[in-house]
Amino acid sequence: MKRLIINDSKIYSSTQINDEYRILNDGQLVELGEVKVESGIRWIEVIEENKIVGYVCDDVKLIDPAKHIFVYQPWVDVHSLPSEGSSVLRRYKKFDEIYIVDKFKEGQKLWYKIYDIDGNSGYIESDTNLLSESISKKQFVINQDYVDVYENPDKTSDIKSRIFAGHEIVITNAIKNSNKEMWFEICTPLIQGYIPESTFLEDYSTYKERQDDIEKNLINISPTKAFFLAHNNRIVSGIITLFGLIILIMGLILGAIYESAIVIMGIGIVSMIFDINFAEVYHLIVHRGR
Repeated sequence: MKRLIINDSKIYSSTQINDEYRILNDGQLVELGEVKVESGIRWIEVIEENKIVGYVCDDVKLIDPAKHIFVYQPWVDVHSLPSEGSSVLRRYKKFDEIYIVDKFKEGQKLWYKIYDIDGNSGYIESDTNLLSESISKKQFVINQDYVDVYENPDKTSDIKSRIFAGHEIVITNAIKNSNKEMWFEICTPLIQGYIPESTFLEDYSTYKERQDDIEKNLINISPTKAFFLAHNNRIVSGIITLFGLIILIMGLILGAIYESAIVIMGIGIVSMIFDINFAEVYHLIVHRGR
């Protein structure tokens, strides 16, 4: 198993505490083998080129490289110390992988000590937006018209299903594919697959609160107002159509045909048939005529 070493650690040539022979450097990636117990002390084999080259005590601090998290904002500065006045060592961009190993409080501000996948360490502010295990096993709702669910985290793979706005999902993992694109592994009672990170999602608890508020408001609404809200496009379209018809009849009485009356009636009728806002129909007609 590969592990990242936290802080310089002693490596011993045997399972004896006085057989120290070199140091594993802070941030170094090492291959570890089996655990052995000698004189009540647990030792872990250190493997290099498929050979056991020494042992470390099991109290050494280690990071599992598979447990990384991602920066989830355009960029974040990494400081040399947990302080705003300290020098900036480097800058990570969105979706760079990091590991959080400790927390420090400086004044009223909390800082994380972090490592990156290359073993470099530093400090970032705790309010940095991170995509971590906190998103996994969490319920979300699709907040866009629809999203395709892919068999693999790649848009060239097969589409397994399509889920629509309001559909509840659970994110089980956040991963990067071979093209360094971020994807969410999701599941529902019937679907399991991958959706792009760019999908618009809403936290399920927030969505549920909003829906409950809407339902409460609907319960207290009068039947007349509810009817108007449900059919408001058709009602307005009917009024527009009637207005156009009146202008047309007046024109006929006066011996003239008003083109504007025909246009108004057309907008009203189309809006009523397709239940869309008459302003959208007008916009379409005007731009088609240009």
